Amino acid sequence: MLNKRKKEIGGFHKYLIPLLLCGVFLFFCGVRAQAQELPSISAQSAALLVADTGEFLFEKNAQQQRGMASTTKIMTSLLAVEESDPNRVITATEAMVRVEGTSIGLQAGDKITLRNLIYGMLLESGNDAANALAVHVAGSIEAFTALMNKEAKRLGCVDTNFV
Repeated sequence: MLNKRKKEIGGFHKYLIPLLLCGVFLFFCGVRAQAQELPSISAQSAALLVADTGEFLFEKNAQQQRGMASTTKIMTSLLAVEESDPNRVITATEAMVRVEGTSIGLQAGDKITLRNLIYGMLLESGNDAANALAVHVAGSIEAFTALMNKEAKRLGCVDTNFV
């Protein structure tokens, strides 16, 4: 009986040290994780969330309203790809190329694929490319803006308003 008891204790001790070491390791990892400072973000606002749950992992002024900036171009790309063939050739009009800010250098009469307009808009921040896509998809900038707002609401972006 004593031999059997000794084997049981010996078997338990075989696992005791690794278990204790794992416990100590996990404890100090937890303490370290709590002691870490939040990341330093230079942006005025930022948010990192889990897409499946909507849980915020990090936020900085996440509820403060800001200008749309490149989000507008992302939505424009999304709608352009959904509404038209990326290989479709578009002829630029005067209304499409009349913009302020950055440009890919489109001129009225230029022929360019929808795909290349998207590249020019996203990679070069071409406002003329964005206008050309908007007019091609919806007929006018105003009609395209309404389409963008409708899509934003459909996607659940309830505080989003394109103008």
